[in-house]
Amino acid sequence: MGKDKKLIWFDFDNAPHVPVLLPIVKEMKNRGYKTILTARDKAETKELLILNKEKFKIISKSFPKIKILKLLLTLNRTAKLLFYLNKIVNGKIILSVNHSSRSALLASWIKRIPSVALYDYEYVNSTFQNLFATKVLMPNVFNMDQLIKAGVRINNLTFYPGIKEQIYINSNTKKTNLLNEFGIDNSKIIITFRPPGMTGHYHSSKSEILMDKIFSKIEQEKEKIFLIILPRTDDQKVYFSYVMRQKLIPFLIPESPLNGIDLILNSDIVLSGGGTIIREAAVLGVPSYSFFQGTKGGVDEFLEKNGRLTLIHSISDIEKIKFKKKKKKSNLLRTNQEEIIFFICNQLESLIS
Repeated sequence: MGKDKKLIWFDFDNAPHVPVLLPIVKEMKNRGYKTILTARDKAETKELLILNKEKFKIISKSFPKIKILKLLLTLNRTAKLLFYLNKIVNGKIILSVNHSSRSALLASWIKRIPSVALYDYEYVNSTFQNLFATKVLMPNVFNMDQLIKAGVRINNLTFYPGIKEQIYINSNTKKTNLLNEFGIDNSKIIITFRPPGMTGHYHSSKSEILMDKIFSKIEQEKEKIFLIILPRTDDQKVYFSYVMRQKLIPFLIPESPLNGIDLILNSDIVLSGGGTIIREAAVLGVPSYSFFQGTKGGVDEFLEKNGRLTLIHSISDIEKIKFKKKKKKSNLLRTNQEEIIFFICNQLESLIS
């Protein structure tokens, strides 16, 4: 069977993984491989893939926080993936690639498909990556002793240069007049706010306590700020709409997904309970404050040491948040984007026989 008949399967388990994996999809296509994409309908995963004009198959939706239900639904999604791959896909799948999709890793292991898992938070439950991934790719900012302590298996681990946000952020990224589309007064201090995720096993309720205190500070400054809120769930959307109206804080909750990088570049401050958006802002050089209260990961530690990310650990740390207009020119954390993508794709090809 010729190379053009062989398929590489990419599974998109969550919205932040879309911009990370799509450049890899593109490069593997450039190298002559065909690709098949599946996705979980979680957060804005589906919408982002549509925005990028990709063909894909939705397999399952978001999972609840309760651990036993998450496990059962992971197994259920694994079964659905296997059915889809066995009955629908026409061709030989020679490799699967994901960003820590547990169901995709298990399905690949069952079908004996070599699998590659990327991930960048060492304190996520890595059981599936440790047991089922043929190769794991992680940023090279990690300390090996730290990874071992966190329970990461290292005999299938390879480091790639840089961090995952540098795979898709580069110096060609330009700011548009996004705020004008919504009639937002650009003289205000534009704050993009992302609440903490409530369903991750690494979530800490301390994040909500800090979030409430941060909103008290925002309320004091409401005359000079404009808040753009990016809820993770429909429940959060309802909650923040109600709270902002009660506090009379000027705000916008976008009805459809926005270009996240463009939004960050149009922001003066990014506040988040952790996650990809705060790292994107740090890479772009936009003032970034994380009130994530899980165990501090190696990537956040790297960004903090480089003066790109301020971590809010306590109520007293909230005073570190400076409400002011940013400098006109952002200071991009530079890297060779092409080098990272080529390195990762070379690692993928090393598993293809």
